[in-house]
Amino acid sequence: MRRVNEAVLWYTDRTFETERSNRRSRPAGRLLEGLAASAGRYTGPVRVIRGES
Repeated sequence: MRRVNEAVLWYTDRTFETERSNRRSRPAGRLLEGLAASAGRYTGPVRVIRGES
């Protein structure tokens, strides 16, 4: 079970880290880009979360 947890944590770190993915969010203008939390497209108002607080 320990190895499974380590593998899941490793995969999660690699999936959600932005520094190695070479993608940066650029909040300039009307287009918002970044790493998606779920698949698909959305048209409408958005909320930008810049931190955990």
